[in-house]
Parts: sequence; structure tokens; C-alpha cells
Amino acid sequence: MRRNSVVYAFLLILVLAVFVTAVIPAIYQNTASSAWDQRDYLKIALWMSQGDGITDGNRSPLYPLLLAPFASREIAFFTTAKLVSLGIGLAGLGIIFAISRRIVGKLGALLVLILFMANAEYRQAAAFVDVEVLLVPLFLLAWYTGYQAIDRIVSGTSDALTWSIFAGLFAGLTYLAKGTGMLLVLLFAAVLLLILGLDMLRKRGFWAFVFTFILVSLPLWIYNAVRFGNPLFNVNTQHYIWLDSWEESYVYPSDSLPTAVSYLKTHSLAEMAERLWNGLTLVTPKQWYKAARLAGLPESELLVWGTAVLGLLVLLLIGYQVSRTWPDKRVPFLYTLLGLVMFVILFAWYHPISNAARFVLPWIPVIFISLVWWLGKYWRGRERPYLLITVSILAAILLIQMDSFTLLPRLYTHDQTASRQPVATIQTILRRTQPGETFILGPTHDQVEWLAYDRTIQPIPLIRQNWPSFSTLLLDENVSTILLDEETFTRRQILLDDYWHLTDDGLTADNLPPGWTLIEPDTFPCATCLFAFDGEVFTPLVRQEMDFAGQVKLLGYTLAPATPLPEQPFTLTLHWQLLAPLTRTTHVFVHILDESGEIVAQSDGPLIADLQYYPDQEFLAGSYVLDDHLLSPLLPGTYAVHIGLYD
Repeated sequence: MRRNSVVYAFLLILVLAVFVTAVIPAIYQNTASSAWDQRDYLKIALWMSQGDGITDGNRSPLYPLLLAPFASREIAFFTTAKLVSLGIGLAGLGIIFAISRRIVGKLGALLVLILFMANAEYRQAAAFVDVEVLLVPLFLLAWYTGYQAIDRIVSGTSDALTWSIFAGLFAGLTYLAKGTGMLLVLLFAAVLLLILGLDMLRKRGFWAFVFTFILVSLPLWIYNAVRFGNPLFNVNTQHYIWLDSWEESYVYPSDSLPTAVSYLKTHSLAEMAERLWNGLTLVTPKQWYKAARLAGLPESELLVWGTAVLGLLVLLLIGYQVSRTWPDKRVPFLYTLLGLVMFVILFAWYHPISNAARFVLPWIPVIFISLVWWLGKYWRGRERPYLLITVSILAAILLIQMDSFTLLPRLYTHDQTASRQPVATIQTILRRTQPGETFILGPTHDQVEWLAYDRTIQPIPLIRQNWPSFSTLLLDENVSTILLDEETFTRRQILLDDYWHLTDDGLTADNLPPGWTLIEPDTFPCATCLFAFDGEVFTPLVRQEMDFAGQVKLLGYTLAPATPLPEQPFTLTLHWQLLAPLTRTTHVFVHILDESGEIVAQSDGPLIADLQYYPDQEFLAGSYVLDDHLLSPLLPGTYAVHIGLYD
């Protein structure tokens, strides 16, 4: 028996070593600290280290709490955070083995461990600054203690209370890792309701679970109540889940994100059904296959649909096997089946926002355990040959991958070298701005904006991609610094195409918007371009306010040159502000009259644009407009300027 334990301990170490050697190259290659949600977890960890906050209203605090002791405004923090993720990943594999062993024995647990060690998505999570590496083991603990607690509540055993407390504890920790942990509370209650009906309310175990979950979650709820006005606030469940695409989340500060109520008002039942159906048929099979995929397996359509069909068949067979011993296995089967259905429906609905496989990764160890449990009869009594084969294969893989350890000493310098230019750019922004100040960056994943954790970062919104709206944002938020890169240009080309175009060497422009100055680098083209913005250009040189029917206000005008030169054309810039939304094309005329009242120069054109060519654009009240009129040369003299509007 002792010898057997030593063999398994050796195998466990071998599996973990293979995992480490597989993940280290991925850590080395992961130099984009703003990819995925990495920048957000790094930023929240920095907040925590400074006492500035524990969540951004989206990402939960438990994972960044583990990073906070290492937080610093250096790229080295990113490298350290990746190594912390690797450590959590190793601990997670240990937890998976321990839980699996309780269900399928040592050999079965070893097989589950090897399968999940080889899981491509988990390896990637362990190489990234990503919560899933923590969420997976916590979710498995919550799943195991949850069904054990329900089983004992139903059976009325004396240890039901203890298991319920543990189930509430791990469900709470899962929730503190990621908001989807709240589904575990609904799952726990739903299974009890199916089995016991309303009698569940009379069970101490149920209330012990609920009370423990509340106790664990209370710090986050208190923070949310103070910071967001709602203890259960999460921007995903409140807003993002009702978007039609992720890009719609990029809005102006004055705009509201959609809610369930607004979504129901703007979408028909047929549209909602189509969204869910598309998710279930087009996305779900690929999403779950990718989550379960072992490293090295391709993402071919044949494998995706083959795995989907095989998975449903195995589920039916497991259901049949469970039904043969229904009283003993009904709780874990119901608990797992209902939980899978909840996640399938939720993320099928969520697919227009994101169809990332990591969302369903927590269920993969459960699926592997279920599969091994179902197949367990095929290796009972054959432990020795399986162990020998396993040792041989793992040892061979480890020998092949041993070279990856040579990357460890180079991780910090490699990340610093890869991030040198983005860091220099952000450092310039930090010198130009004060804590709390707003600057423009993104949407992009190519910068290191988490280093500016104490500034307000405003991406260019998706809606109202027009210069009056965007310039008004710059003025209202007192923006002085703007960063554009190639990804931002690609994603906001409707707006930026008016001035910039993208070449093989980067962004270039013949002229810049009013008030913009390129400060880094000195000249175009540039892959990353840093601009200063001076809002003074929107202040008229001559103030002369006039209200046009409560729709538009003339604020004044500016001449360029300030004193027109004889026999040379000049520009009259009219400074307008919309007092109401512009819903139809409005034209401006400018007449220059000499002392005899004769028109000697004139100009006219749309105030902003001919709206028949831009039917989807919005120009809201409060928007500032610079309206340039190039006028013919004048002789020295006294002139009157007549300005008017017409449809």
C-alpha cells in the first residue's frame, strides 16, 4: 500500500512537471499585457495595493487580491503575475486530483489529472493573468461540496449542516473569483426544489448554505453598494449581456448602456429567439469543444461536431447508468445536468458579446470526471500496466520539454524588451496628465494602459463617430492627450478616416483635426501616435452669441489671418453649439457686405453635413461645431457680416 502511494506521488509530481514545462513557453510568448482581461486584473491589483478599490464593477476581487502583494508600476509586475498564475494552476491540478480521487479512485483521478493537464485552454489560462486558472479549482470544490450537501440534506444525515457550510463557503469564493459563481446559488436551490419542493425551506442545511454564501460575499456587496449603489451590481449582468455586440459597450460618458428593460423594448421575441438559437447551433458546439480540447488537437469542423454528437450520446448513456441506481446517483446527476444546461443557455445567449471557451472551462474537469467514472469498469484490476505506460509516456514528454526551463531566467528581460516602446509611450502620458485626469486610448490591446491605473481612460466610442460629437467629448472631459494606434484606427475607421490613413509603415495624415498636435514621434508615419489636444481652438477669438430659434447658438467667430490681407483669401470660422439634436440638414450662409450694402463675398454650406448621406449619424444637443468658410479677397474697408441658417 505504501509503495503504491509512493508511485502515485511520483506520478503526480511528473504530471505537474510536464504541465510546467508546457506552460513556460506560453508564458514567454505572452508579452502583450493588455491581451484578454490581463490589463484589467493588473489594474485592479494596483488599485488594491494603493487602497483605491477592489473591483471595476465587472471583474471580481479574489484573483487580483492574490496579485496585489506583488503589484508595482513596472512591467516586472506583469511577469510576476504570470508566474503567480502558473503557481495557482499547479495548485488547481492538485485540487482536481484530490476531488477526482474521492469519486473515481486513484487511477481514475490520475487519468482526469492527465487529461486536464493536457487541456489547451487551462494551459493558456495558467500562462496568462487570467481568473479562470483560479476559478476552475474553486468551481470544482463548489460543485463537489454542493452535491454532497444536497445529498445529505435530502437524506437527513447528521453531517448535512457541515457539508452545507462548506458548499456555501466554496460557492462564495467562486463568486468572489467570478460573477458566474452566483449561478451556483441558483443551482443549489433549483436541485433542492426539484427533489424536496418547498420543504427545502424547512431544512437547516439549505439556510446554512445561503448564510455562509452571504457571509463570504458580504465584503464585495458592501463595496458595490457604496461604489455603485447596488450590492449585487455587475456590469455584465446589468448591461453587457443585453448588448448586440461587444463594440456597443464603447459609449460616451453621458450615454447609458442597455438594460433588460431597454432590450425588451427594442427587440422582438423573434429576434431574441433567433439570437439564442444561433448561439446554441452555431457557437455552443465550438465553444465547448475548444474548452475541452487537448493541446495539439485541431479545431476542425469534423472534430467539433463529432465531439458534440459523442458528448450527447455519452450523456444519455451516463443518464441510463445513473437511472439503474437512481436513488444513489440522482443528486450529482441532476446537479451536473442542470448546471450544464444553465451554462449552455447563458453563454449561447452571450455569444454576440463573446464566445470565448474560457467561460465554460470550469465544467471541463466535471465532464472528465464523469467520463472516467462511466468508463471505470474497463480498467478495474489493470492498475499496474496502466501505471507503467503512464510513467513511460510522461517521462518521455518531460524529457522532450525540459529545454523550456532555460526560458525562466529570461522571462523578466524578455517582457521588458517587448514592452519598451508601449511603456515609454505610457510614461509620456503619465508625465502629461495628473491622477484622475482623462486621456483617450483605444479600443486597442497593443498598449500597457494598466500602468496608468490612476488615470481615467476613455476609448473612442462606437456610436456617433463624427467630429462634432468626438470633439465635444474632448472638451467636456478636459482631455489634453490622445493615443492612436493601428488597432484603434481599424476599429474606429469611420471617424478617423477623415484625417488619417493606414500604410505599411503605420498611420499618416496630411492634416490634423483642430487643436491636435503630434508629439510622439515627431513625424508621420507612426504605428503608435501620441497627440496633444488644445481645446482653445474651440474658443472664438471674437465672442458674439446669437440664438437661432432655440436650435443652434452662434458663440462667435475667428478670422485667419486675424487681420485679412488685401487681395488674399481668408477663412472665417464660425463657432456653433447645438441647443437641440440636429435632425435635418441645416445650411449656413455667410454674406460679406460693403458700405453700400452690396455682397462682395459669400459662402454657404451644411452646418455639419448633408444628413441624407449620413442617416445613421447623431448630432446631440451640446455639441460644438467649427464651421469654416473660405472667403474671397477684400479691399481695405469697412464690411458687415450677415450670417443665417436655412433648411
